[in-house]
Amino acid sequence: MSATTEQPLYGVLGYPVSHSRSPALHCYWLKKYAGGGVYLPLAVPPAALPVALKSLVAGGFQGFNVTIPHKEAICPLLDVLDVSAQQVGAVNTVVISHSKCKKVLTGYNTDVTGYAEGLVAGATGLKLMGASAAIIGSGGAARAVALALKQHGVATIIFLARNERAATAIIGDCALGAGAGVLPFSPQMPPLSVDLVVNTTPLGMKGQDALHFPWQVLSKSCVISDCVYNPLQTTLLREAVEHGHTPVDGLGMFLGQAAVAFALWTGIKPEIDETARRLALGQTAG
Repeated sequence: MSATTEQPLYGVLGYPVSHSRSPALHCYWLKKYAGGGVYLPLAVPPAALPVALKSLVAGGFQGFNVTIPHKEAICPLLDVLDVSAQQVGAVNTVVISHSKCKKVLTGYNTDVTGYAEGLVAGATGLKLMGASAAIIGSGGAARAVALALKQHGVATIIFLARNERAATAIIGDCALGAGAGVLPFSPQMPPLSVDLVVNTTPLGMKGQDALHFPWQVLSKSCVISDCVYNPLQTTLLREAVEHGHTPVDGLGMFLGQAAVAFALWTGIKPEIDETARRLALGQTAG
């Protein structure tokens, strides 16, 4: 650590975290825009989260990203929650700043902006104003996606979730309106008349089980969006194409939220160029 202490320190905190593409991406941006810096993968088991935060502060970190399974658990451990984090009930970015001789940890959620940007870019024919959507899952990512869709005028949001209580809480907390509802996610689901289906669960991610959808309940005009970006083509998206649906992968969301996080740390909004895309895909910078 002594060789890097003069450079700004950042990282991504999760468990597991070895799959993350964030270190390569942020190291590229730090070199390009900030003259250098260090961004590390930080594997922290859930029980060790409070101790890890103290270690990051003591170690001179200026900020870090937060991923599964810590996005919600970290909230009560921080000093301040930005409006975005309060609305979502989850944090994916932390800024460590100084205030009155004390270090302050402020949590943000950049997934809302990141998801909206990625969806609009990936499904140019989808009109969100007045549309209907189904969200698979009921965790922090589901909250972020629900808020993004609401902000862009989506009129009806249905949660396909095994945890009905958590999904119902999102509907109330995000003020999604009387048109929102919850259905159990199962092969026996009734037909869904929606314009968009979004997977916000880790299913399909490298090392996780695949997500298989009961395609008979959808019309072919429905767009299928997956928040998973590693691998880029998940089983869900491959099957979506086979059944005639427009797929939207998770790369846009990943890059969008990462760019907002980088701006919070450095004051610089990075360009999402071809090198950034390649690094996010696990490829060499070229």
